[in-house]
Amino acid sequence: MKKTALLAVALATCLGYAPAQAADVVSSNIVGYQRVTLAKGFNMIGTAFQDVGKANTLGIQNVKASGLTGLDWTFATTDGDTMLVWDPVQQMYTKTLYYTGDSDPDEIMTTFGAQPGTWFDTENFKTAEDIVANGDAFWILSSVEESTITIAGEVPTTAGAITISTGFNMIANPYPKAVKVNDLFTCTGLTGLDWTFATTEGDTLMIWNPATQMYETTLYYAGDSDPDGIMDTFGAVPGTWFDTEHFQTAQTEIPVGGSFWILSSGPGTLTFK
Repeated sequence: MKKTALLAVALATCLGYAPAQAADVVSSNIVGYQRVTLAKGFNMIGTAFQDVGKANTLGIQNVKASGLTGLDWTFATTDGDTMLVWDPVQQMYTKTLYYTGDSDPDEIMTTFGAQPGTWFDTENFKTAEDIVANGDAFWILSSVEESTITIAGEVPTTAGAITISTGFNMIANPYPKAVKVNDLFTCTGLTGLDWTFATTEGDTLMIWNPATQMYETTLYYAGDSDPDGIMDTFGAVPGTWFDTEHFQTAQTEIPVGGSFWILSSGPGTLTFK
């Protein structure tokens, strides 16, 4: 896979470091939970659950944290650990800060309805109400080592489809198991690379590699730019992601609780298998 440095335009505003995280999922046919151990710095999180009785949605207050640093009553943005939820339509992040209650001895925050152990919207001065869909992803910026988050909810019977916007799209593995990228979903509307492997020609999938601190990228192959069947000699299959470093169909797995970016040159649809 072609490795791409962290300094992607849409990410540069917030990404300086994104370490590994360990995750485990325990689930039944009805409910389950996902626990992720966070490292100090940026952690890219995917969710495989939904709110009870609310199909394909998860309120961020159901992302329960332990060990994170809470903001203080002055709303100092450097004092509270942060959740960043990507908006693919606006191509920007919504930011909320964690509130523990231990930095508010005069209970100033309670006048704004803040509850200890919740995420707080410092732009609108209220408890955060952001919702992510099953299959969406988000960052948590932790200032401490070995904090954890737990996400609980219903196990969806199907992951459904996601609308791909032009630009960067932050997407999660919605299943409680690791899945190879070409077994996880199909896409329509994406632009495929041509047989010369021109990196500007194919829409891109980016997976963070915590060991190298770089992104590993694969390109989309549609099959409509290879009239002479050159790509066939490398085993390329139309409608899949192709590893242009090793000249083979991408074998990368998206782990439990893992996520990835799709950089798309136009609108499309992603459907989980």
